[in-house]
Amino acid sequence: MNRALKHRGPDADGVLIHANVGLAHTRLSIVDLKSGAQPLVSRDSRYAISFNGEIYNYLSLRNELEKKGFEFQTQTDTEVILNLYIQDGEACLKKLRGMFGFAIHDRQTGTLFLARDRLGIKPVYYYQDKMHFLAASEIKALFASQLVNPEFNPGSIKNYFTYQSSISPNTPFKSIFELPPGHQLTIESGKMPVISAYWDLEFPLDGEYESNEESYWTEKFESALQDSIKSHTTGDVPIGSYLSGGIDSSAITWLLSESYPDPLETFSIQFGNEAMDESPLYRKTAAHLKVKNSELLMEDNREQGYLQDLEHCIYHLEQPQRMAVDIPHFLLSEFVQDKHYKVVYTGDGADEIMGGYDCFRQDAMRFWGNQLKNYKSRRRHYLSEYTEYFAEDHIRLLLKLHKSKNQRKTIRQFGCYPAWNDFWHITDDLLPGLFSQEYLQNSADDMQMATLAEKMKPHLEGRHVLNQSLYVETKTRLPGWILWKVIV
Repeated sequence: MNRALKHRGPDADGVLIHANVGLAHTRLSIVDLKSGAQPLVSRDSRYAISFNGEIYNYLSLRNELEKKGFEFQTQTDTEVILNLYIQDGEACLKKLRGMFGFAIHDRQTGTLFLARDRLGIKPVYYYQDKMHFLAASEIKALFASQLVNPEFNPGSIKNYFTYQSSISPNTPFKSIFELPPGHQLTIESGKMPVISAYWDLEFPLDGEYESNEESYWTEKFESALQDSIKSHTTGDVPIGSYLSGGIDSSAITWLLSESYPDPLETFSIQFGNEAMDESPLYRKTAAHLKVKNSELLMEDNREQGYLQDLEHCIYHLEQPQRMAVDIPHFLLSEFVQDKHYKVVYTGDGADEIMGGYDCFRQDAMRFWGNQLKNYKSRRRHYLSEYTEYFAEDHIRLLLKLHKSKNQRKTIRQFGCYPAWNDFWHITDDLLPGLFSQEYLQNSADDMQMATLAEKMKPHLEGRHVLNQSLYVETKTRLPGWILWKVIV
């Protein structure tokens, strides 16, 4: 299982077995390069941990633990998690700030404790039957155990063509599940695993905001960004930054250039296709910020094509890809690795928390269009107000999708009208041509999204329509496709 994950951590590896529990780890050294080997055992040999991720407030947590008498063998954030668990048990999760997936074994009680970070940046997959429980950062490690065979989940595969990703906690494979973001899993000796949420995103009820003043939120947002940047630059290796022509990566690069003491290097993709290329923009940004910029050139007419890269990409992502954008990400990651960088910062997640995608504009069209009960007036409004944003054919499709009957059906299903709903259903008419009748029948009883929708509804009631969509985003597309694909 550990050898199957060698590409994740080429710097070191270790295996620890005690009684019927085995922990393994492949290391990408970022903090305490010399003495941070894992799995790590506590000083009294009772506890052991295997940890993937980075804890950004580990220095302050370490200081608190030392004041309470804890002694440390290493300088790692891994040992901070372990000692915090020894002190607080599962409540330690409330104090951790960072991205993580980890397992802690208590040799005395036999208890195994697993946890995944709040938004699902780090993946944790698991399999269980009557005799075994397996967990890993990638599904291929579970298959390497030879205790579970790969078999597709028909419902999951079909859902990729609608939702772009698996519906948590499902994966493309039968009997393989993910530990959902913000969840923990505990196995006590002789008992079945217990999964529970330790955190969830909670938007205020509509109208019950701290302030309605834009300046208040501008200052608060800027303060949070500055604080985030400072806390993210505590490692012992050089850092870089991805830089495109967008606001998000440009803002991150500027903040890093202001806070990071060493010279910052940025990495960009130049597209040979001028319609896709943002090089004039990111070059101006790099020059303005006085940072070194390295470019990866991608040509549409590349002689060998990109099929082999797509295969490698899918091998590592372990799920089908509806959009080809992951190939440039994959190749840029290789490019950065060849430059000997282990840590690179991105602007991923900005559009998800700031409502930056076209789908949010489409939802605004729907929301304001609902004020016009007459269809002709509504059609005139769509075609006069929004043609600068969308092609006329697309607007006609939105008119069709936004029929009152369709809206009521969607709201019954989700408890709201998710902004991504229009995008999810643009392939509906194509599905019969993509799948055989037998396949459609085998996946006809799929309840993945229906089950998740029921869990989301209590968190949506009474919230503003935009906040409802943003909450759904944090439970679907953000962890299922955006975050972990570049930060696993």
